[in-house]
Amino acid sequence: MEICSCHYREDLSWLKQSPWPVTVVHKEGGDPVEECFNCVSVPNEGFEAKSYLYFIITRYSTLPEYTAFIHGHEHAHHQRGDRPILELVRDANIEKYDYIPLNNFWQCVNMNYTHSYLEPFFENQPRTFITCGGAQFIVSKKSIQSVPLETYETIYNAMNTKADATRIELVWQYIFMKDYNIIPREDFFTPSIKTIKYSTSCNIPMKVEDVRIVYIGKNPPDILPCQLKHETEYTNTSATYVCASDDTTEMIRPPDEEVIVFDRNDDIMELLNLIINIASHFEQIYKDHMNS
Repeated sequence: MEICSCHYREDLSWLKQSPWPVTVVHKEGGDPVEECFNCVSVPNEGFEAKSYLYFIITRYSTLPEYTAFIHGHEHAHHQRGDRPILELVRDANIEKYDYIPLNNFWQCVNMNYTHSYLEPFFENQPRTFITCGGAQFIVSKKSIQSVPLETYETIYNAMNTKADATRIELVWQYIFMKDYNIIPREDFFTPSIKTIKYSTSCNIPMKVEDVRIVYIGKNPPDILPCQLKHETEYTNTSATYVCASDDTTEMIRPPDEEVIVFDRNDDIMELLNLIINIASHFEQIYKDHMNS
């Protein structure tokens, strides 16, 4: 195992605790990197994606059996595991899986809505797929080298902007594993991560049972089924969908949860059915991959 960490101005002192070799791909113009790390410098562009690709290209013939690609920060909103990132690397079941996401920050990509910017990135890309956001993962040498070096060089030369990095963030598993979908599995880690966390950019969970409708206000619309009527209280379970009353003076948003806001003037049942139908679609993707 080796760690490849991208760096600009992050405090890397936490990485001194790594029991594995650490290569820091440093963005030019950032804070200096301590001499205890193996450090290479690259232009400050393409965010972490270009750093990862640089490591893959320059080490293609000398890769370790497994590489953990991680950011320079120890904590971030997208790191939703139940233990520190180095412990997740330690606990990863690399004997069974060639690719393991490290963030527990699951995202249901839907290009009909919020992810249409992905369309030109790969030809014949599916409209919907499940991935893990945040771009931190472990991948085997076998999987990296299943892709020709020239392909990585082509992608690297095309990576310049934040949008480029965001696009590739959602499809690393496709590059390495030839499948757009990666789903949470209990045996990715030992001990496992029990609670699935959703990315704040997706709005739709991958299981219908995770949909929560919470009404904020004194007078829930009569059209809502009784089990969906709530007054000022909400349940923080994976994805929370909030119906805001027009008599609510201040919008209450559950912290770190998914929120779709609609009011009494919207066709609430139409929106609710849309949410449930999309979640049902992702649940089927989840079930298909769990059984494969």
